[in-house]
Amino acid sequence: MATSGTTDFNLSIDEIVEEAYERIGIRSNSGYDIKSARRSLNILFSEWGNRGVHLWKVELKNQALTAGTITYTTPSDCSDILEAYISSTSGITTSTTDLSLTKIDRSTYAALPNKGQTGQPSQYYVDRQITPTVSLYLAPDANTYTFLKYYYLQKMVYEDEMKRALDEDGQRTSLYITPQTYFPQG
Repeated sequence: MATSGTTDFNLSIDEIVEEAYERIGIRSNSGYDIKSARRSLNILFSEWGNRGVHLWKVELKNQALTAGTITYTTPSDCSDILEAYISSTSGITTSTTDLSLTKIDRSTYAALPNKGQTGQPSQYYVDRQITPTVSLYLAPDANTYTFLKYYYLQKMVYEDEMKRALDEDGQRTSLYITPQTYFPQG
């Protein structure tokens, strides 16, 4: 099957809204519906931008592999590793060979019998400390695959700052709630 080689797919907000309406079986001919949906999306994206993962906060790291070395320290601004793979080169060329790694949890990593066994890595474990480390299984032999490449999430200070601001937003006085006393006239 022939392909064009392009990977751009960029819908306008109006096209996204029209597609959403079509998927739920509603046909919208009103410009107000599009305008309202655009406003709602802007508010939603603003909230997500304030609370979640920002795509510009994801960074690619190239780590040279050392034969027999299992654990590598991540950059100081790393919060977590989203995905990882081993590669035959540090860059991207026509001769680059990449092999995706499977992320495993602490229990699975702890249960691995011989962590020092060398070969072609197929799994990785992220130990999320103040500065996380990434451990490979199997320990790389660094023959074919000489680089560990991973996308990591940079630490976001926003959540801490937002919590601090919310904690400070209020008065520091005591609050007394007293029920009202009612005496019927009789």
